[in-house]
Amino acid sequence: MPRSPRTSATCSTGPAGTDKHHHIPFFIMRRHFIRLWYGVSGTITMIVVVLLLLTAYGGRIDPHDYAWPSILGIAYPVMLAITVALIIAWLVLRHWWLALISAIALLATWPTLRVTAPLHFGSSIPAEAQTLRVLSYNVYNFGYSDVHTDTATMRYILDQQADIVLLQEASSDYDYEHLPLMQPYMARLNELYPYRSHGYHDVSILSRYPYEVVPDTLMRQTAENNPKSYHVYAKAFDVQLPQGRQLRVISTHLQSIGLTDRDKHTYENITRLDSVASRAQLSQVRHSIYGKLSGAFQRRTAEARVMRNFIDGCPPNLIVCGDFNDVPASYSYWTVRGDDLRDAYADAAFGPTFTYNRNRLYFRIDHVLYRGALRAVNVRCEHSGTGSHSDHYPLLTTFVWTEP
Repeated sequence: MPRSPRTSATCSTGPAGTDKHHHIPFFIMRRHFIRLWYGVSGTITMIVVVLLLLTAYGGRIDPHDYAWPSILGIAYPVMLAITVALIIAWLVLRHWWLALISAIALLATWPTLRVTAPLHFGSSIPAEAQTLRVLSYNVYNFGYSDVHTDTATMRYILDQQADIVLLQEASSDYDYEHLPLMQPYMARLNELYPYRSHGYHDVSILSRYPYEVVPDTLMRQTAENNPKSYHVYAKAFDVQLPQGRQLRVISTHLQSIGLTDRDKHTYENITRLDSVASRAQLSQVRHSIYGKLSGAFQRRTAEARVMRNFIDGCPPNLIVCGDFNDVPASYSYWTVRGDDLRDAYADAAFGPTFTYNRNRLYFRIDHVLYRGALRAVNVRCEHSGTGSHSDHYPLLTTFVWTEP
């Protein structure tokens, strides 16, 4: 007998033999892909938003309570750049809601944003305005060694012809004016700045105008109030300006992190783009560098509180500047600034910058704060022509007097 077809054992096929039972329509695959894409995009956005907010406001938490939020605050410029790039990407891809969420988060960090990346395109100075130029510079002891002294730094200082120059790390262990390589500059130094003082430890002043050294030393106050805080070097000077104006200026050098050369080398290695950090390096970061960061944040907090108490008793016209060893998002910065001081960089500069320039630790840790009948109209952070031996860049600020 002829065999009948075994229909029960066959499967119907579509064109070209495609199995209909195993074919997934393209629109279904596309829908799943879109859902996955939006899920990943939304997750990335939320992570970036949370980290941005933590870095912007972590520095408002007392490091004595929790140190890690302050350490996160160091990364705010990085998270700012990532957020801006993300907003641009979402706009290009027409992900309007994700772009809007990222933009709202960015605006929510406004207090930190405006001191980190201000957008001032320049301010014209009226011809009749009376100006005051103040230079703040950590000169790293002028690169002094037994065989070398960085005279380019001194040349830069003299070329700016600022009215007041406030220096940090200005040769506390010796009188740099007596160094042989400095002698060619002494005639011009005496002409421009007849009033000079080494102040306290490594903090010094060069001034066109006479001043009185404020006798109460901030270092002494710190030692009395917090014996563990040993590195707040600060000094106040009451400068007598023309037309009877009086201005108090404070130059300070707050506690540094205290990283060793090995710590810095480890940091440089793990931040290289082609780096694959070893377990030993990560362990060193976790135990050594993290511990030093935590301790430094806590000591600077104690020093900043002492300075804030001193500032509260100062005259109205006041400038506080120097090497804070801390970023604008930090607890010590906001403690010193308080509610009455303005940030000259936030008022008169354009875009982000950095003042520390070594070991890929590119942060703005030098600041110029002020109050009174002054307004900052220009701030320059000089990245060239300042010599090669200081690990800081200077801040040159031009003020105008707002009262006749």
